[in-house]
Amino acid sequence: MKFKIPIEGVTAEAKGKNLVILSSAPLRALSSSILSPSYARFAAIVAHQLPEDYNHAEPKKLFLQTLNSLALPRRTLGLMTAVDVSNVSVVSKTHKKLTVCAVVTAGVSNPASAGDNAPEEIGSSTINIILLIDGNLTRHCMVNVVMTATEAKSAALRDLDVRSHLSAELATGTTSDQIAVACTERGQPIMFAGTATKLGELIGKTVKEAVETALRKQQSMTRDRPFLKRLEERGISFEALLNSALEFYGQYSSTGPKDEMIQTLAACLKSALADLNISALILAGLRLNEDCRRGFIQDLTSLTAGKTLGMAIAQHMAGAKGVQVFPKLGDEKPGILGEVEPVASDILTGVLAGCSSEVSIGKV
Repeated sequence: MKFKIPIEGVTAEAKGKNLVILSSAPLRALSSSILSPSYARFAAIVAHQLPEDYNHAEPKKLFLQTLNSLALPRRTLGLMTAVDVSNVSVVSKTHKKLTVCAVVTAGVSNPASAGDNAPEEIGSSTINIILLIDGNLTRHCMVNVVMTATEAKSAALRDLDVRSHLSAELATGTTSDQIAVACTERGQPIMFAGTATKLGELIGKTVKEAVETALRKQQSMTRDRPFLKRLEERGISFEALLNSALEFYGQYSSTGPKDEMIQTLAACLKSALADLNISALILAGLRLNEDCRRGFIQDLTSLTAGKTLGMAIAQHMAGAKGVQVFPKLGDEKPGILGEVEPVASDILTGVLAGCSSEVSIGKV
C-alpha cells in the first residue's frame, strides 16, 4: 500500500508490518528514537509494528532484523509501535515553496496527561508522528518543530475529549509517544517554527488532522462516539452506575424479582445516557467538577449548582417523583456516588433518581 508524499524524491509505503519512507537524497532528521542517532541524515525512515507478545526486550536487535528483512541500510531512522501501521494517516499542506507532510500512526489504549503519576507499565500503543518538511530547517528550528507538533497533538486529543487512563484529566499524549522531524534541506535556512510562523501553522494543521484521522482509523475514536463511552473514559462505567442503582432501589423495592429490576434499571440508564438533554446536563456538571478541582471556584461550601443540575436531571427523567427521591439517594450515596467528587456525585445522583419512575418502590 503506497501513500502520496508531495515532496520530490520522497515515497512512503506500508510493507507488511512496516511503514517505510524512502528519500532519493538523505533527509536531515531529529528524533526521539532510541534506535537511531538523534540528529543525523537518513535515506530511510521505518515505523515497525511490534508483535502482540513483544516484551520490549532488545529493541535494537529487533530493529536490525527489521532492516535486514527490508534490505535497508543501517543508517535508517527507526520507530516502533503496537498500532497497525496500515492505519496510517498522511496529511500534507503547502504554502508557496514550503510543504509539510504529517505521517501519523496513533492508538490511545494508554493515554496520559503530562503531570500524571508515572505508571508501572509504559504501554506501546503510541502516537507516532513523522513530519516531512520540504525546506531547510536549522537545528534549533527543528526543536521548535517538535514543540509545535506536540502542542498540535495535544490539541487534537483535546478536541476528541480523550482522557488520561491514569487521572481522567484531558490527555496530552500517550505514555510512549515518539516523534521524528525530517527535512530536505532545500532552500534558504528557516529559523523558526512556532505558532506565529507559516511553518508552524502548517505543522499545527497537518498534525491535528492526521492525529484525529489516525485515531479514527485505528480504534474508531470520533467526536460523536457514544456518550457512555466518554463517561467510561472518565472512570464512570455503566456497571458501576447500575450497581449503585440496584443497591439503593433494592432495599426499597416492594415487588418484582431481582432479575426484572436489573433489566428495568439497565434499560432506564441506557435510555437516559442516550438522551441529548440529559447528557448535556451531565457534561455541564462534570465540567463544573473539573473547574472545582482546578481551583477556579474557591468557595465550594456555597456551591449548590451541582445539586441544581442533578435535580434538573431527576425532574427531566421522572418529574416530581425523581426530585423527591434525589435527596435520599444523595444522603445514602451508594456505590460510585460515594467514590466520585461532590459535584460529579450530585450529577450522577440525579440520573439514578430519575430512574425512580421505572421502579416499583415503597416509601423512600
